[in-house]
Amino acid sequence: MAASLAYLADVKRSAAVRTLIPAVLKTVPSLFPDSAAEDFRYLDFFRSRSAKVLAGYCDAPLWNELVLQASFADPAVRHALVAVSYTHEQFESAVVPQGNMSPYLHAKPADCAFLLKHYNKAIKALVSRSHPNLISHEVMVVTCLLFIALEYFLGNPQSALMHLANGVQILRQYRPFENKKLGRSLQSCAGSTRLSVASPPKCCSRDSPNLPVIVPHLKKGSADALSNLSTSLSTTSTFQIPSSIANDVISPIFSRLSMLSSFFGQDLRKPLLEDCDVSSLSIPEHFSSILEARNALTTLLTQTFAFHRLCIPVHNDPSYVLPPKATRAEIQNKLDQWGSSFSLFLSFNLTKLPLSTLRGASILQVHHRIASIFLGTCYEREEVSFDAYLKDFEAIVALSENVVEENNFSFEMGTIPPLFWTALRCRHHVVRHKALNLLKHSPRRESLWDSALASRVVQRIFEIEEAGLVWKDDYNPAQAFQLVPEEKRVHDAGIYPCSPKELGEHPVGILMRPGGPETPLFHWFEYV
Repeated sequence: MAASLAYLADVKRSAAVRTLIPAVLKTVPSLFPDSAAEDFRYLDFFRSRSAKVLAGYCDAPLWNELVLQASFADPAVRHALVAVSYTHEQFESAVVPQGNMSPYLHAKPADCAFLLKHYNKAIKALVSRSHPNLISHEVMVVTCLLFIALEYFLGNPQSALMHLANGVQILRQYRPFENKKLGRSLQSCAGSTRLSVASPPKCCSRDSPNLPVIVPHLKKGSADALSNLSTSLSTTSTFQIPSSIANDVISPIFSRLSMLSSFFGQDLRKPLLEDCDVSSLSIPEHFSSILEARNALTTLLTQTFAFHRLCIPVHNDPSYVLPPKATRAEIQNKLDQWGSSFSLFLSFNLTKLPLSTLRGASILQVHHRIASIFLGTCYEREEVSFDAYLKDFEAIVALSENVVEENNFSFEMGTIPPLFWTALRCRHHVVRHKALNLLKHSPRRESLWDSALASRVVQRIFEIEEAGLVWKDDYNPAQAFQLVPEEKRVHDAGIYPCSPKELGEHPVGILMRPGGPETPLFHWFEYV
């Protein structure tokens, strides 16, 4: 109850700052008497396009079936879905300035009228009910996911993180977890740390240029497809999430998004209150599906980053008592088991998997490598500790090269954060510049991460670390690393989720030890 009341209060405050614009579209008979023809078209756009993009390589049952079915059962979900579809279409079709993946940073209020109408109707459908008990927690969770997706498209990290935090609270309060360790991971990751690559939207700025709107015709057969989908649910029926989807899909999604948000906008060096415990996590000899493998890795990733944050105070205080090595060894052992089991899964299924799943497999291997590096270096105060992981950095870049994305948006983390982190932590000139080039030449957004902005920050870090250096092709790795001494290495680069000073510029916090390993960290801000 408390989580629901808090969330309804948050979305009501969100609605207060938006202008509800009346619909001016001509209404036609449809599944819903109060819906316009364009509303119906965006339901179809979600079915045919947005659901596939949001589902990625693994979550089709949620987005292709459950969310769309929920839109027929509840007006809050329906209006949120239409708003997401409209925003997704704008995101894909609008021509935006180079280096910025958010078209709504350049839109006029008139271009946002349709979006604001449905966003506010979704909010009103939630907050206008006389009592929170009249809203099922299933409806609130699904609407929350759609709000998160909407704010990701808009490039608005603050609102996205608000919806995410409330979604985690609702899940913990109303849905008992079959996987208790995953529930613990959700609790561990809600809150957190520092990196962002997006800014609040300026969709209500009267000084922004016009955003073109492309409205294709409703495809033949779309009405029949949506009508057939709605037969099992009426507009007044009770909507329920199957326990298998709740525990195997929705809960892990919130856990991964919470983990990713922990690198957004706050101080990375803030310890957690909870210890890590993966002792009860069982890794099979080989996985039966890509979903099983991803859910196991989700638990390991959240515990890895939780353990890493427990170690962060040592960067400022050499006398800080670090968490036990036995815990780190246990997590590493599970990561090693995961790697072996996933290799067996791929060897058995490589020729049977579709291309999208193979891309997902490469992404999982990238995330597994990142977790191992995080865990292996968490006790160290010096950046030179990352030099021992050259093979891992090379593998991350090679795997990322294999991930040829067909869409310019992903609801969850793919390769942008790992490539950003590889370019930041790997000082081998060739490897880190390959990572930078992948960011530069693959413009896309992954949740809150924008590849264009990430590449600009990486370029600035290179300017700081490699100033005056001359690279020779015949350098071996040891010589290459020595070219960037410890005192010249950037320890962290955080892109903060605030309004840019000028269009395209974002505040970046940079950490270094210019006085050497035993000196305090020096912190300053730049606009990139």
